[in-house]
Amino acid sequence: MGKLKMLGWGLTKALPSTFLLIFKRLILLLIFIFLALFFPFYIQTEIYDFAQSEPFSGESFYNPYQNWQSEGSQKANFHAHSEAWLGITNGGNSKAEITKAYSDKGYGIACLSNYQSISGQRAEKDFLPVYEHGFNLKKTHQLGIGAEGVSFMEFPFLQNLSQKQLIINRIKDHSKFVALAHPALMHGYSENDLKNLVNYDFIEVLSPYAVSLALWDVALSHGRRVWGLSNDDLHKITPQSIGKYFNVLSGQATHLASAEKLMKDGCFYAMHDKSGTCKLSLYDLTLKGDTLNFEFKGEPEKVFVISDNGDVFALFSKGKGVFLIPKNATYVRLEVSDRKGNLLITNPVIRNNEKEAAFSHTIINDFETMLYKVAVLTSTLFILLISFSNLTKRINFQIKDMIFKLSLAYS
Repeated sequence: MGKLKMLGWGLTKALPSTFLLIFKRLILLLIFIFLALFFPFYIQTEIYDFAQSEPFSGESFYNPYQNWQSEGSQKANFHAHSEAWLGITNGGNSKAEITKAYSDKGYGIACLSNYQSISGQRAEKDFLPVYEHGFNLKKTHQLGIGAEGVSFMEFPFLQNLSQKQLIINRIKDHSKFVALAHPALMHGYSENDLKNLVNYDFIEVLSPYAVSLALWDVALSHGRRVWGLSNDDLHKITPQSIGKYFNVLSGQATHLASAEKLMKDGCFYAMHDKSGTCKLSLYDLTLKGDTLNFEFKGEPEKVFVISDNGDVFALFSKGKGVFLIPKNATYVRLEVSDRKGNLLITNPVIRNNEKEAAFSHTIINDFETMLYKVAVLTSTLFILLISFSNLTKRINFQIKDMIFKLSLAYS
């Protein structure tokens, strides 16, 4: 009987040590998971030298609406999630349900953009393959539009400017367009990013999760010719989640090829329909020399003329007007609102910039790239060395301690 009590006492004393060992092994497992997500990706980093940005310049202007057709214009959404990846990702409806819901609302283009997955059949007529790229802590995500494949290149933890550029480049390798998704969400992109990043086509300026107009103005002010998108970023169909954020393409979008050309040219505008009954629309936006003529239909209450650094140059209290673009303005865009708080945002009229193509590239800095990779390799080896060293010592100590206590219980 005494030996049984001693055995029970010895096992009771050993249990906390066992739990401690399990906890320490769990910590070790987390360290290994971290390294598995850290080393394979971060070792691929390329450090870039970014060319000095230059604002749009020139005496003439590019007007994305020079061939605008209001009649026959169609609505488009490029950001929505269905059920995917066995329910691991956030999508509450089937592909068929989402497609039907947008079709019922009169959308001409309604894309599924599941995470790291192209949903749909390329053989379908006018199917535009889209996916959302990104599995990182700060939700620094992108949309690959017109994608022929999926890139799994990612930096799951913190990302520097060069790493964000590398991801954009990888997506662009197999996509017609790249959009920065909800860039203001969780500060996924900074103002410095938008001053320097290149090789992308759109910024998602409006979504239920972030308003990124200020970041768009930073990019435009630094000569980045990128257009603004508005998307539902749908995760589950509800009356509040569908049809509130969308884009309107010119009436020439009669098939996929024409729609893609309009997207490339910026011949569309972004909408936020708060009421669900918004009637705001662009009727005409023409340019003669440096004089901008505009007309909006519906019930426009205010028209803001916005230029460099997001400054408001003019305010109109009706939906039709004429505006003389100042000499120091490198671009102008319009924001139109009605009494219900609905919002229409045009793409910018920009000064022609012949130098744009010359500085819109990056160069790999081989020396800094090598140093970064050496740092990644060194830090990984150091963590492994410390972990294995401590693991060996801890296991040996725990085994010896348990053997000693059990021997006391039986003695």
